[in-house]
Formats: sequence, structure tokens, C-alpha cells
Amino acid sequence: MSAALGAIGPIFALILIGYGLRRAPWLPEAFWLGAERVVYWVLFPALLTTSLGSIDWAKLPVTGIATAAVGSLLSMTVLSLAVATTLRLPAPQLTSVVQGCLRPNIYIGFAAASALWGEMGLGLFSLTVAIAIPLVNLIAVILLSRYGSAAPSWGQTLRQIILNPIILGCVAGILLSLSPVRLPVPVADTLKLLGQASLPLALLAVGASLDFSMLRDARISIGVAALGKLFVLPALTFGLCRALGLDPVATAICTLFNALPPSPSSYVMARAMGGDHRLMAAILTFQTVISSISLPLILMYQS
Repeated sequence: MSAALGAIGPIFALILIGYGLRRAPWLPEAFWLGAERVVYWVLFPALLTTSLGSIDWAKLPVTGIATAAVGSLLSMTVLSLAVATTLRLPAPQLTSVVQGCLRPNIYIGFAAASALWGEMGLGLFSLTVAIAIPLVNLIAVILLSRYGSAAPSWGQTLRQIILNPIILGCVAGILLSLSPVRLPVPVADTLKLLGQASLPLALLAVGASLDFSMLRDARISIGVAALGKLFVLPALTFGLCRALGLDPVATAICTLFNALPPSPSSYVMARAMGGDHRLMAAILTFQTVISSISLPLILMYQS
């Protein structure tokens, strides 16, 4: 428990600092938009490229991680859709609840994996991201295209998925790991420094994005999403990992990935494609707060 708290504590301290800084009168609003874009388009792709680029695929349980991650996410998709339909939620709310049950904030995940397992944790978490993020994005796009009120064309949607910088960073890292050619040392060191800068700035930006104004409304939807994402999905993932015989670290990494609160990009997608973006903001805010308690508990039972 102490190790989990020691790793998670500074992460949520940075998120809390970001929340406070967002309200500081001397820091302009434009700073946060710029910070989010730098993290999303530059720093995190660099982190993914360097983390995946150093992976030795022969030494990793790629099939087991893929089976556990994909199987649990597809199961949660069906379950969350069934619950949202049973509750007869309006279509925009349904999309936000399902997104809230699936999409992870990988910024928090990378920070936790790095703090607990170092370079090995970064590599395994990057592998999980490379496998699961395209699937999660695809599910969200299909869902919002079906139920959203402002969905773009399939061509535009496909282009957005292909040009997603997180996915491009994963592809670059995988290609680098499979190539016999290595990056020149100055280039590799530059990418590594960019990746190291991503985590603190990303966590500050997560805190700055929190919005508590909607928490009084739609409590059932917020509660259903929190229960599904922070407890049911990690339990499904842990059970699948154990059934597949994955080692303790791989099991912990997969479970961590699916125990993370939703990402700010879920709000952006909901707003762009006609989902209930205000509910999505409330879901990710509530889950981010609750995950400061749930994540240490879940990680404690992985050790």
C-alpha cells in the first residue's frame, strides 16, 4: 500500500496544483490551451516513440496483454451499452456514459507506471496503449456517429483516427523497435527529454481541466460511469489476466490501464460529435477525484 500511495500521491498533487493554477489571476487562459496542445501533439508522441522504440517484443507477453485488454474493453462496451439502454438514457447521455466507462487518461497511467516500475513499466504501458487506444477511439467514434447529433462524415472520422498523434507515436515507436537501424544519439536524447517533459505538464493540464459545476446534475449517469470504469472494468481485466496466466507486472499494468479515469479528449470528442459534453466533463472530473482513492487500492492488490 505504501508503494502505491508513494507513486500515486505526487501524481494527484500535480493535478491539484494544476487545478489551483488554472484559477490563478496571473496565468492567462491561453497558457492552458497551448500546454494541452504541446503535450498532445509533441511531448506524448515523443514519449510513446522512445518507450515503444526500445521494446524487445520477444520478451513481452504481447498476445496475453492484447487478449486481456481487448477482451475486457469489448465486454465493458456491451455491458455499459446494456445498462445505459436499460436506464433509457437520452442518446447524447448514453454516449458520454459509455465513453466514461472505457476511455483512459493515459497521462496519469504513464506517470504511475513510471513511478512504480521504471523503464519496464513505461514499456509495458506503452505496449498496452498501442494495442488498446486505437480500439477505444474506434468504439467512441462508432458510438458517436450512431448516437451523436453532429457526427462528421466517415471519411473525416477515419482521417482523424489515422492522424491521431498518440496513434502516430505508437506506430513510430513500433517501427523503430522492429528496425535494425537506431536513431542518432542526439535525436534519441532529444526525444527522451521531450518525453520526460510530458508527464508533469500533462498532469498540471489534467488538473486545470477539472470542472465541478455539473456534478449536481445527472448523478445516476455519473455514478454508473464511475462504477463501470473505476471498479467493474479493472475487475474484468484482472480476471482475464489471471485466467491467461500473465505475470504480476503485466497483470498490474493492464489493470492500471483500465482503472484510469477518462481522458480530456473524451470531452473534446463529445463536443465535436454531438454527445453530451457537459455530462462528459462532469464524469471525467468526478472519476479523476475518486481515482485518487481507487487507484492506490487497486494497485495494492496487484502486489
